[in-house]
Amino acid sequence: MSQNNRTAEEIRLRLGLTQERLAYWLGIGRSSVALAERGRQFPTMGTTPAVQSGRLYCAARGRVYDPAGGDTAAPPAQPAPGPAPGPVESRLAQCHHQLGNLRYALRQLRARAAPYEARLVAAPALRAWGPPSPIGAAREAIWLRQFEDEAQVELAACGAGPQLLLEARIAGLAHEVQLLEGGLPSGYMPNSSGAV
Repeated sequence: MSQNNRTAEEIRLRLGLTQERLAYWLGIGRSSVALAERGRQFPTMGTTPAVQSGRLYCAARGRVYDPAGGDTAAPPAQPAPGPAPGPVESRLAQCHHQLGNLRYALRQLRARAAPYEARLVAAPALRAWGPPSPIGAAREAIWLRQFEDEAQVELAACGAGPQLLLEARIAGLAHEVQLLEGGLPSGYMPNSSGAV
């Protein structure tokens, strides 16, 4: 396949054109485009298809075609459409709802963990007490072991690890909200339902 044939196919693919759409632009049949992409000779210089191909090639690079070879910069590109507010607003509402639920769950985990964290603070002080235990050393040792073991078991379910996972999910959703809000047109007001 010649360089021109490869270039024609690359430009067609780069611009998302079917062979039919490219053929229409070039003023030739689709089968001619297919043959050219398989290695057959593409239309020669000076023909309408060659001019149209040159125009398309230059335009894909942001240039205006000049058959003499002195192509110039194209006018500014058309702006791509921004995000449609409807789907963004809907996702924002979902994120805010999920954030509320996750923040509530985190508060609940922290409240559940607090007495067990307090046990771990209290246990060394209880062990460090100097006089003999009023309930007996063996009984107190069993009680203190259970006191600490229960704290360790419960904190595995509601302590630092589970809290960190929720904090990470909250941070991720908060970042998503920030990005979505930044993507809405400036001055955009959410719908009056107060969902966002």
